[in-house]
Amino acid sequence: MRFGVLGPLEVRTEDGRLVPVPDRKVRALLADLLAHAGRAVPADRLVDDLWGDALPAAPVATLRARVSQLRRTLEDAEPGARALVETLPHGYRLAARTDALDFADLAGRAADEPGPAARAARFAEALALWRGPAFADFADAPFTAPEIARLDELRLAALEGRAEARLELGEDAALAAELRGLVDEHPFRERLRAAHMRALYRAGRPAEALAAYDDLRIRLRDDLGLDPSPALAALHASMLRRDPAAGGPRGNIPADVAPLVGRDAAVRELAALLEESRLVTLHGMGGVGKTRLAVAVARAVRDRGEAWLVRLDEGLEAGATADDAASFAAGVLGLRDDAGSGGGPAARLGEALGGRRALLVLDNCEHVAEPVARLAAALLRDVPDLRVLATSREPLAISGERLWTVPPLDARAAAALLAERAGLVPGQGNAKAIAAVCDRLDGVPLALELAATRVRALGLAGLAERLDDRFRLLSSGARDAPPRQRTLRALIDWSWEPLDERERAALRRLAVHAGGCTLDAAEAVCGAGVETLASLVDRSLVVAGEGPRYRLLETVAAYGAERLREAGEEERVRRRHAEYYIGLADRADLRGPGQRDALRRLRAETGNLRAALDGAVRGGDAGLALRLVNAMGWAWFLWGRAGEARRAFERALAVPGAADRSSAARARTWHTGFAMLDGDGADRDERVREALAADGDPWAHWFLGFVRAGFGDLEPIGGLTARALDGFRARGDAWGEAAALAVRAAQALSAGDLARAEGDGERALRLFGAAGDRWGRLQATETRGLLAEVTGDYARARDLHESGLRDAEELGLWAEASGRLARLGRVALLEGDLDGADDLHERGRRLAVRESHRRMEHFAEVGLALAARRRGNLDEAEAILRRWLGWCRDIDGAPGLAFLLAELGFIAELRGDAGRALDLHTEGLAAARATGHPRAVALAQEGLAGALSLAGRRAEAAEALAAASRARAAAGAPLPEAERGDVDRIAARLG
Repeated sequence: MRFGVLGPLEVRTEDGRLVPVPDRKVRALLADLLAHAGRAVPADRLVDDLWGDALPAAPVATLRARVSQLRRTLEDAEPGARALVETLPHGYRLAARTDALDFADLAGRAADEPGPAARAARFAEALALWRGPAFADFADAPFTAPEIARLDELRLAALEGRAEARLELGEDAALAAELRGLVDEHPFRERLRAAHMRALYRAGRPAEALAAYDDLRIRLRDDLGLDPSPALAALHASMLRRDPAAGGPRGNIPADVAPLVGRDAAVRELAALLEESRLVTLHGMGGVGKTRLAVAVARAVRDRGEAWLVRLDEGLEAGATADDAASFAAGVLGLRDDAGSGGGPAARLGEALGGRRALLVLDNCEHVAEPVARLAAALLRDVPDLRVLATSREPLAISGERLWTVPPLDARAAAALLAERAGLVPGQGNAKAIAAVCDRLDGVPLALELAATRVRALGLAGLAERLDDRFRLLSSGARDAPPRQRTLRALIDWSWEPLDERERAALRRLAVHAGGCTLDAAEAVCGAGVETLASLVDRSLVVAGEGPRYRLLETVAAYGAERLREAGEEERVRRRHAEYYIGLADRADLRGPGQRDALRRLRAETGNLRAALDGAVRGGDAGLALRLVNAMGWAWFLWGRAGEARRAFERALAVPGAADRSSAARARTWHTGFAMLDGDGADRDERVREALAADGDPWAHWFLGFVRAGFGDLEPIGGLTARALDGFRARGDAWGEAAALAVRAAQALSAGDLARAEGDGERALRLFGAAGDRWGRLQATETRGLLAEVTGDYARARDLHESGLRDAEELGLWAEASGRLARLGRVALLEGDLDGADDLHERGRRLAVRESHRRMEHFAEVGLALAARRRGNLDEAEAILRRWLGWCRDIDGAPGLAFLLAELGFIAELRGDAGRALDLHTEGLAAARATGHPRAVALAQEGLAGALSLAGRRAEAAEALAAASRARAAAGAPLPEAERGDVDRIAARLG
């Protein structure tokens, strides 16, 4: 429980609920105890404070009653809180945490913060706890007076501390206005008066600062017969002399014209880093905000000494020497470089800085990196108290340098910057459009600021649509910006010009990659070795990531693509790129022990593989396009990306021109299968015949049989799988035999042949294990897990599905993982753990949605509906099931439709709607018979029995129930106990 005294008296529970204390005397008692801040208060003192001369008949007893009321009020609000009011031998004590204690703690910690920004923030956090005058509703009570005085003094001290910290941050003008009222209220507080004088003086109002001192001097003399303190008098004298010390640390750090967005943490980190390191280089691509960040850091550390900004691009050109750089820096500092020792300009600059604690910000070093590096090294060697903060697109590469890479803004900060500069209010239906623009511009601040200038004319949507032509679009920057920052093209030109031909060739060729590339790919496609890549990374044109992996920001990639076309290399480099990634996919070990690593490599190269296909299609190279999609077919299949694969094969097959006949035939087989996996079951018999007429390989028979499973086509699947199995065995293909046996096991289970399902599943598992194919093991363990469910062995089913889930997660097959989670949810449902089932089904659903896998999403959501029905939440269950009814009719096929109709029929029966239940179960029985699955037929018959019994047709109901029992027995899978709920209910109704 927490108590508030910094304002009206307030009591709140730990979760923030307000606790009313309605009785006036009880509130006064509480205020009295809180005013003593945890100290014991004698009973007679409390009586005197509460009643004064108007004592009740029995003062001590009445006090005890009020104490009991207070305890009861606290206990009712939060159990155990009555113990906060302690009874002592001669009085009472309230052991409570108050906002006054929190305030004191925060204010104390604020004073210990190392930097002014942190101190100001911490003081502000402390002062925010005040809701009004302390003990506002007991301000006239004598017993609160000492505590009010103490708290007011602490508050004033915190206000003074915050003002001093803000002075160090350069907030002079704002403080001068804010402190005026406080000074009028507390005219004799010298610390407050000093802060006000400094704020006025630094804000360019020296006459008012001197007048403020005279006002205090006269008040002290006339009212108290005193003089100002020596410290305040010294401050006054320094202002009279125009001593620079009165204006704070010297330097030329400019004020902010616009707020710096998204860099607060970076400023704090760099300010701390400058305490540890004497040379810090802010490194990053052009436009990322290195200069503004350096200026903000310099402003944050001005309390440590002088801070000077030396803009090297304003006075030095390529070819400058270290002496040129020293002379220019000396001029910025206001020094004559011909005075002092007889050494050169660098030595004279070092002598002038000797004994001064200074920060030198060397801005835009990249075009004169070598001479500036020599100057910085000499100054750091000769001036012990000097710190250097450099900004550059490449490191200075001297001893002691700490490189700090300035990243683009994160998504939130980038959105805030674009909105602020464009005058938008985020969240008013524009969040997605803002995010899209920020993403396309890589979160680079200068690019976002250039884009903001176009929002008024084009709107966000128009701006986003035109970013493919970004260099022409973003060509109107601020007039006061350097020329290289006025257009997006000029920004990248500034980095391109110093590159040698080898670096330029590598950079423009890297632009063909989408999502980055490995070192091997950079060497093979771009002819870029380690040294070249390292140089481009150092120049902030290439981003190096884990792996290592090298990528270009989108704007740099667009620039590189233009340069690639200008060099006449685009067609040749893009073909080399496509050949490389076709080879990568061809070599991938997707059916053996290297499966996991191969899938990870291909997933990482998804962008490059898509780009290679785009290039082949645009270039009209049918052969290249077909080779690429055929190489990627198995990976798409394993990932469950049926829609993407279907579209890719359609594009490749549509490219006109000569192509290898076998490649085209294989591509048509893939396309036929992926179309069915994507839910397109129309004319599937004819389409399968056409595909097999051109591609008679056993694999084609197996694949086209496998993908038909979703439609419940038992007989066609059996024929295709049998031919595939014979073909695989004839050529000694153990993997193919395992794949065919896994399909045959699944179909045997559906057909009710449990013995064959067990035998084929076991054989498939052994063969897949010998091959090291974990995807194959997934297929076999799923069938064996379902077999365990059918026979009621739920512990074994759970173990098998958990094993499958581990394999799927380790392989990164998230659609498969979704299915295993939902399978585990079904097991939990059968074991009666409805909450556990919901958790597993919901996890599976979220994963399926993320992967855009509708079949798995459907499977998981149906599981949620099953649990809802078992809880009696019929409306919720029906809503979920009906959401999928149309999809099952159009896409999923008879198996899913039969089950959905059975569940909806049971819901209608439970509601007592016999007619509706009969209609649903009759349709469901027809769908079940179309599948040929005996257990599906049995379920529909059980549902039909329930509807008939509800309608009073008892004989027909009993026959339907008996037929269902015979069907389950014939399949060797009588209904397990956990699944008998519906059947037992119906049997009980029949008597």
